[in-house]
Amino acid sequence: MDKRLILLALVLSVLLPTASAQYEQLIQTYAPVMKFNNGEIFYPTPVSYFIADSELKQTSNGALIDPNPTLESISTRYDDTYYLNDKLGWFEQIAADYKSKISSLKPTIYAHVSQIGGYTAIQYWFFYAFNNGPLNNHQADWEQITVIVSGDTPQWATYSEHQGGSRAAWADVEKVGTHPVVYVGRGSHANYFRSYEGKFGPQNDDVGGAGMTITSEQMDIVSLDSDNSWTAYGGRWGESGGGIAADVTGSNGPFGPKTGDHAETWNNPVAWSDSQPQTNGGTFLLNWIIYNFVLIFAIYLVTRLVIKIYGVYRVSRKQGFQFKQLIGSAFVVWLLLGIVGTAIVFVGIMMPWYSVSGSIQSSDINTQGNVPLMSIEGINGMQVNTLQKGAGMTSLFNATMPFGLIILAGVIFTVIDIIGAKHGKSLGMKYALGGVMPIAFFIIIIIVVASLGSILSSTMTPLLGKEGVPPETASLLRSVASSPFSGGYQGPMGGYANIDIKWGLGLGAYLLMIGGFLKIFAGIAMIAGAPKLSELQKLPPVDKNVAAQYSQQAMYYHAVENQPMVRQCPKCGSFSQNGDSFCQVCGTRITL
Repeated sequence: MDKRLILLALVLSVLLPTASAQYEQLIQTYAPVMKFNNGEIFYPTPVSYFIADSELKQTSNGALIDPNPTLESISTRYDDTYYLNDKLGWFEQIAADYKSKISSLKPTIYAHVSQIGGYTAIQYWFFYAFNNGPLNNHQADWEQITVIVSGDTPQWATYSEHQGGSRAAWADVEKVGTHPVVYVGRGSHANYFRSYEGKFGPQNDDVGGAGMTITSEQMDIVSLDSDNSWTAYGGRWGESGGGIAADVTGSNGPFGPKTGDHAETWNNPVAWSDSQPQTNGGTFLLNWIIYNFVLIFAIYLVTRLVIKIYGVYRVSRKQGFQFKQLIGSAFVVWLLLGIVGTAIVFVGIMMPWYSVSGSIQSSDINTQGNVPLMSIEGINGMQVNTLQKGAGMTSLFNATMPFGLIILAGVIFTVIDIIGAKHGKSLGMKYALGGVMPIAFFIIIIIVVASLGSILSSTMTPLLGKEGVPPETASLLRSVASSPFSGGYQGPMGGYANIDIKWGLGLGAYLLMIGGFLKIFAGIAMIAGAPKLSELQKLPPVDKNVAAQYSQQAMYYHAVENQPMVRQCPKCGSFSQNGDSFCQVCGTRITL
């Protein structure tokens, strides 16, 4: 070979970086900053930790294949008929062992870089020894984030969340320098762009970032493009088996980074990443509002209460309290009826609105008597539970917004409205409007229950995979939806369990409806009983010279035949019905 060509090759090899060097630079540049919440037990761990205490078994019958597998030995097990079972046991045993060894386990993540078209995808895979999230429990857990780069410019990032993911433009990704910040759900290890995500809906994750933070300098980053023979293993990481029962209870371990349901993510990272739903400023704002709903509503409630109380105080100083006159008038019956309705609504807020409960007996899980499967309450919101191996009843879907706060605010405002009532007609209007909300909630409960099957099917499919909600569960939900007020089912559920389920509206829901109707009825009666201005005989304009003798606080009255007595304001000359002690036009107090 020409010496000049050899020399040129040597020079280029020194001056031009190799593809592996470029990949290594990308991996280091975009390595994540991981923020965990308080109470997290498991952190990104080398797979060697899990392998050391595992045994390889056959999925179909649980037969032992290899009592002491290694990363090398599993690399030849390509199909999905195997699973690695942690011999330590389940959550309690694995957690205790992990805690005893965590000081010697440096946080480890695995990186994979691929170029497709004009894009470069940098994936970071995280392995956890156990998944003890709110949605399901299983041995081992694989999660990942993907950063998509075009040329030297990052375009977007996608974070895995349960069976799917969420995508955000690079400008919307929280970063420390070039490093994307990842907020990790406690136990589930789902990844989020903000500390306030994951609160609402099927995820029901506990996110916050108040616990440990792991930076790229604190972790080992292992390239799966150079050390990856074990990624060919096609079985599950973690115990598997149990058929439908294991799928329903979420106890099956996950597949590895490039097999099973992760194959598409590994092989086509750009397409997979781009196909995930996008999170942006509007979505972030909505999540922030949901996460802080109680605080926001409390601030609104206190602010409005202060304004109302101050308004009542001003009226009392200037005009006196009118509810005293209402108590002594024909309106007292409707006033008391509205108070009773308000009290009934208040009691209804504190009691269950809807519940589904029952007992389930299967080969894996047996409940001890009846357990709550679904509940809708004024204080705790809506929760749908499921059975999990080793954890019992755990939340499947959660909407922790305290709906009762909204109704409770109406109750409080009603009390203030009674104290500061200007006259019967205005209080009647507030009674009627205040009764609409609890009845509306009653109707919404029925609609939600009737739509529960379709709601869960659409929201849970991304989390449970392409199979979505199991057919047996969907059939049961349809039964509930077809008879939302009350019902029951006793018998087999698929081929793996016998169930005895009962469902129906709780006493709280009926109290909301009854109290709401009482308030509306009382309000309409008060409005109908108030005389119209056209029915009052108009008196001659007041002689202001005479009025001056009595001051602006003087009271004028005029008896109209077969009509309520009316009073004339000494300031503006307008008339008010008997019982009013202040002018409805200018607000001047009218007293003897």
